[in-house]
Amino acid sequence: MGGSPPPAPSIVYSPPPPPPAPPTQVPTQSLQTQLALNEASARQQRLNMELGAQLDRTNAEFFAGQDVRRLQTQGAEQRLTAATVGSQERATAAARGEQERLGIAATGREARATELTRGEQQRLGITTTGQQERLTALTRGEQERLGIAATGREARATELTRGEQQRLGITTAGEQERLTQTQRFAGETGLIQTRGVEERRGITTAGEQERLTQAQRFAGETGLIQTRGAEERLGITTAGEQSRLTQSQLLAGQERQISLTGQETRATELTRGEQQRLGIEAAGVQDRLSTITRGEQERLGILTTGEQARLTQAQLLAGQERQISLTGQETRATEVTRGEQQRLGIMTAGEQERLGISATGEQARLTQAQLLAGQERQIGLTGEETRATQAQAIAGEQETQRQRFAGETGLIQTRGIEERRGIETTGEQQRQTITRTGEETRLTDLQQEMFRRYKEARDYEQAMRQYRA
Repeated sequence: MGGSPPPAPSIVYSPPPPPPAPPTQVPTQSLQTQLALNEASARQQRLNMELGAQLDRTNAEFFAGQDVRRLQTQGAEQRLTAATVGSQERATAAARGEQERLGIAATGREARATELTRGEQQRLGITTTGQQERLTALTRGEQERLGIAATGREARATELTRGEQQRLGITTAGEQERLTQTQRFAGETGLIQTRGVEERRGITTAGEQERLTQAQRFAGETGLIQTRGAEERLGITTAGEQSRLTQSQLLAGQERQISLTGQETRATELTRGEQQRLGIEAAGVQDRLSTITRGEQERLGILTTGEQARLTQAQLLAGQERQISLTGQETRATEVTRGEQQRLGIMTAGEQERLGISATGEQARLTQAQLLAGQERQIGLTGEETRATQAQAIAGEQETQRQRFAGETGLIQTRGIEERRGIETTGEQQRQTITRTGEETRLTDLQQEMFRRYKEARDYEQAMRQYRA
């Protein structure tokens, strides 16, 4: 009991076994056949690439010659076309200038004649319009005064009828709202009581089911932990054995494959580099020849285009100068005629407008006097009806408000009682659930502690057996 603890056992491990001997390479017929086929395929690929490069160079030389001849022919055709287009454009510009000058002169004469006729017709139209507008203003004033009188009578009668109907509607609405409020409070009170009973029952059932679920989950987790530990140990042992066997075979195959791949890749890269260098040299020669030919043709085309453009521009400027001179003369003559006609039209329009304003003012003053008298009578009747309707609406609203306050007070009391009962039931169920959860947790911790002690004892026994062995 009171003595010192026994000394810890010393464990002696046996030495590891020697490594296995390296594998011996055994030549086979299939390997030799595959190597011979690979060498023959590589030689065939190099021959095909050499032949393809030679054909590409031949085709490039032929097509370069074709491009040079096509560019020369295109340059000659473009120069001839530019010369023909220039001569035709100059002739067209000269004919167009003559026709435009003739058209401008004729347009000026017709515009001046049109402006004279338009001015005369506008003055006649303004005079006739003024006379008709004065007659229309007189008739409109009489009709508006008659309409305002009839509208006032109808508006007063409408206000009397609307006031009576509003008072009847407010009375009926107040009675119906009070009846509806009473029935709603009674229904909500019963609904709150029923909801409280059902909520307490639901909380009780949920607590019982949660405690049962908790107990079953703890039992299942305990068994699952034990089974998982056993399966993990077996899996780790099997995976280690298979991994060691697979690694040795994989390394041997990869070494042979890398050696063969490197040899073929080096041969292929040498052949590809030679063919690429030959292709680049041939392409550079053809590009330089094409660039030289293209530059010569472009310079010839630019010279021809410049000569034709200078000739066309000189003829175009001369025609535009003559056309601008004729256009200015005709425009000035037309503006003089238009100004004279506009001044005559403005004078006539001013006289007619002053006459129309005088007649409109007289009619507007008469209409305004009758309108104010009708509005005063209508405002007086509207005020009386509004005050009567407002008094009846306030009385009905006060009665409705009193009944609503009484119903809401009873509803609040009933809701408070049901909420307190629900809180009490929830608290009881939560306390029972917490108690059951604590018991299950303590049981699970006890099982885990017993399993840990069992593993420590088992490991100790295994170490002791190895020590004895």
